[in-house]
Order: sequence, then structure tokens, then C-alpha cells
Amino acid sequence: MKRTKGEIAGERQEEQGITVDGLLDAYLAERKLGSKSEFEVRAAFRRFTAIVGGDKPAREVSKADCRAYKSSLLAAPSNRSLSKDGRLSPVSVKKLLGICATVFRYGVGQGHLDTNPFEGITRVVRGV
Repeated sequence: MKRTKGEIAGERQEEQGITVDGLLDAYLAERKLGSKSEFEVRAAFRRFTAIVGGDKPAREVSKADCRAYKSSLLAAPSNRSLSKDGRLSPVSVKKLLGICATVFRYGVGQGHLDTNPFEGITRVVRGV
């Protein structure tokens, strides 16, 4: 009922700012990426929104949310049979984290956010 009235948790949605999905849409509308790049960005963000939710206000995304996303990527199975341990490579994890960090950096630059919660989270170290 609150969603149809444009309210979330008693506040009007405009007061809470742009949602995570809205931030992605704004980024893609302005950047006008090629189809392959846009597909990669959407795929990375789809994984992220599975963790935090697309309706969540982007301002409320915390470092804990970003760490949970990073942990899920480090545990995610690889789609390729070439993977040594069956997991995403550190390069792939860093790339997916970097995509999300870039979208949130855009949000900071546009004034939608005060800080980028992905700052400092994108470093990936995995034991041999």
C-alpha cells in the first residue's frame, strides 16, 4: 500500500533519494554504452541488487552491503570449466566490484550520494 502511495517506511520516496535501480538507470542513460558494455554493467548490478534490493535508496547502501556482495562473488561458481577451483577468478571479482563502484562514483558526482560505499572494497586478495 505504501509503495503505491510513493512512501517507503513512512517517508515519501523523493525524500529518500534515488533508488539503487534508479541510480543504474541514470548512469546508463547518461553514458550511452555499447550493447556489450551495457549488458556487462546490468549483469554486475543484477547480482548486486540480488543482495541489497533494487528498491533500496542508494544513500542507504552501506559498506556492509558491499562486503556481502564481495563475499557472494568470492563464493560464486564460475561458468567456465577452465577455472582451477570452480570459483570466479580474482580478476572477474575485481571487475564486477569495479563496475558497481563506478556507478556509485557517478552517483556521488551527480549529488545523489555523499560517499561511495564501494571505496576501498574493490581490492581482491585470494590465497593460492
